[in-house]
Amino acid sequence: MYYRAELCVLPRSKRWQTPWSKSPPISCYILFLSIFIPSNYGYHTDEWIVFKNKHIDEGMAFEKMVVDPSNTRIYVAGVNYLYDLHSSDLSVRVEAVTGPMDDSDQCKGGRNDSCTAIRHKTNSHAKALAVYDKSSQLIECTSLFQGRCRLRNLHNISNVQIESPEPMIANDATSSAVVFVGMGPSKDPVLYVGTTFVRGPLFRDDIPAVTSLRLSRGDGEAKEFELADKGLATGTEISLERKFRSSYRIDYIGGFESGRYAYFATRQGATIGEDAPIQSRLVRVCTGDAHFYSYTEVPLECTKDDINYNLIQDVYVATAGYNLAKSFGISEGDEVLYAVFVADDTAAFQRNFPTRRSAVCVYPIQKHVEKKFEENIMECYRGKNLKQLPWFKSSDECKGTHLSWKDVECGQDVNKNIGGGKPISSEPLLTVDDARFTAIAINTTRGATVAFIGTDDGRILKTILHDSTTAEVYATEEVSSSHEPILADLDFSENGQYAYVLTPSKQRNNKGVSHKAAMLLSNPAFRKIVRVHEMICKLLPALPKYVSVENTLTNDVNMLKHRLMDAPGDDSIFVLV
Repeated sequence: MYYRAELCVLPRSKRWQTPWSKSPPISCYILFLSIFIPSNYGYHTDEWIVFKNKHIDEGMAFEKMVVDPSNTRIYVAGVNYLYDLHSSDLSVRVEAVTGPMDDSDQCKGGRNDSCTAIRHKTNSHAKALAVYDKSSQLIECTSLFQGRCRLRNLHNISNVQIESPEPMIANDATSSAVVFVGMGPSKDPVLYVGTTFVRGPLFRDDIPAVTSLRLSRGDGEAKEFELADKGLATGTEISLERKFRSSYRIDYIGGFESGRYAYFATRQGATIGEDAPIQSRLVRVCTGDAHFYSYTEVPLECTKDDINYNLIQDVYVATAGYNLAKSFGISEGDEVLYAVFVADDTAAFQRNFPTRRSAVCVYPIQKHVEKKFEENIMECYRGKNLKQLPWFKSSDECKGTHLSWKDVECGQDVNKNIGGGKPISSEPLLTVDDARFTAIAINTTRGATVAFIGTDDGRILKTILHDSTTAEVYATEEVSSSHEPILADLDFSENGQYAYVLTPSKQRNNKGVSHKAAMLLSNPAFRKIVRVHEMICKLLPALPKYVSVENTLTNDVNMLKHRLMDAPGDDSIFVLV
């Protein structure tokens, strides 16, 4: 299902997109508000508006979701169906059928396919979704016809404008594919694609692991889904070495653009070999690199008390609230990478087998991530290490040079495709040993940074990230009574008013605890004095001086309580105790 929750909180940056501006002040907040909103497909239960997957009994689960940056539409894709939903009540604007279709895993598919193999009705699995708002297009990728993507009209998703002429992503139900829009070498938007290699006919060997592709530019000249840049022997792509394609697996977890770089978060073997431990990594290319010489991998670590939370599950890029930013020594406007991890079972026969030990780790991008990439790259250009990427045919010794960072930031042929040995490390702010984290989304207001964390058994952990070392779960919501996993597309609306939660059978919209209320509830003094069960309010001009987590005393709480109860007119605040 798909769920939506109203938060009445700050605007925030979108998943896989760069936040360009700071958020305006909070206008209101709603705490456990129960309403009913009638609609054709949506219904409201307690604080949740629910869009139920009417095809779930046929085995056609929801798989992907993306929120339109304009905050007016939500796109949900599942097996054989694609939906455009109203953000307010989750009613259906448009429903498009994407499958089943006649297909064969031995055929290339496409318009000019002359394959004579027998074709069967085959389900269409949603592999990736992204919004390209510049051209009002929805980018939708599915498993059919060896894995292809399409550009659909953002306002009428039944209208397929362009389909990729060649296969470009994984073509099965479970292998990963990540797509997002970012800048390319020519300063035009391009589509970044990272996908797990899937064995099959020889033509599947032509599908890169990571690539950037052209998108519509509005001038009629762009050839959509072609390489963003291609030379005689290079281009904006990198492919697995042929001899490792069947044995070395890279799972792409998420992707985003930050500054001059495009990033992917991955899970992959630390080295070649069946017994190699699984490692989380950040993959990076310079957006201005027309050759992908700058392609670099660096381990991403989240460890505490000798526990290595090595299996990254989801990532989210946003800014930090004042308190968290201050503890990291960064500005509130600086981008931060938030990630959830699970520790694997080192005693299990199968690699990549997750336990229920989970963690949240945080990485300031400019201060920590970029600096560690620079450190690893410059060590190679000083001739100190091997390149350490045998799966990309780059395992020879680094060549020493006198080039500066400015000279090599976007790559050089002399030391292309580097595997850094020095990890980007962080200690978790939050750990649990009774849940498997699957998703994370972040919002901020004033000094607070709030994380919504999804689990594999259908819960949302509402959490305050206090500083660089501590976090507190202030509420737990059971989203799925059938204990379905929260899928990794957990997100907030552009203005922060709603949280959107996706499970295989439902999409929900939650009217949850506001961040300001969360700050108050996190204060032990406030919890002792005022037992708030429901709160609906608008912010008073004088309110901020009463809500400091660090400085709120008993007298302050009493003053706040009386002020809330006595507030007049349109600025009224109601506290039900």
